[in-house]
Amino acid sequence: MGQLLFYAVFHGRTLLLEHPLVVSALIASYLLLAGLRGPIGCATMQRLTARFVARLEREVAANPDNATSRRELAQVCLRRRSWKKAERLLGEARRRAPDMPELSYLLAQARLAQGDSDAANRIVHRGRVS
Repeated sequence: MGQLLFYAVFHGRTLLLEHPLVVSALIASYLLLAGLRGPIGCATMQRLTARFVARLEREVAANPDNATSRRELAQVCLRRRSWKKAERLLGEARRRAPDMPELSYLLAQARLAQGDSDAANRIVHRGRVS
């Protein structure tokens, strides 16, 4: 424990003395991130998420075979509790890219969230077998 403390203090002091701009940037980043947790930060995050979703929807429309964009959009839908939309996106992605096992896992999550544990178990089992 003593060596770890010495290492942290020594390198922290070295960083502070030799690279004050880096330390300033780290402190500013921390304070900025701490500020994002407030009500203004939530609104900012909602705007950023809306832009991200719009970008993903454009990618899916422009390239329907892109299973990765469908997966990312479905993950946002799962976080937003849009189970049906996530299920639709994941089903389409699985048809286009059957070799991506995480799609089965995410689809099972969507089914489980809707209360259909039997379907979720079947999806996970099929994902393991194939």
